Amino acid sequence: MFEKKTLQLLQLFYRETGRVRLLDIDALPELDTEQQPLMHQWLETKRNFTIADVTAQHWIKTCSAGYITELILHSDGRLEEYTLFTRMKTVGRWKLDDGVIELMITKGG
Repeated sequence: MFEKKTLQLLQLFYRETGRVRLLDIDALPELDTEQQPLMHQWLETKRNFTIADVTAQHWIKTCSAGYITELILHSDGRLEEYTLFTRMKTVGRWKLDDGVIELMITKGG
């Protein structure tokens, strides 16, 4: 069984190289022999996030449905999310797990 980060990287590889919608992490196809070298080349362009990377800037989050929000990730793990134009606020928590940003956003609360 693959570890979580490996599956997340594979999911992102398919998204970035295939220009497809984000595939469900539980239904990712296996890499074929032609894709494996492409995956290794793609991985060479990636690195783990650091806390300094995450907290030094505001982030723009988009989704395939067209929603755009601004994220502010505070060094204490708090998260603030604002809709881009109406500035409606949502809150949550974030953490780094093996260099991957994990977001937990509380909607409607």
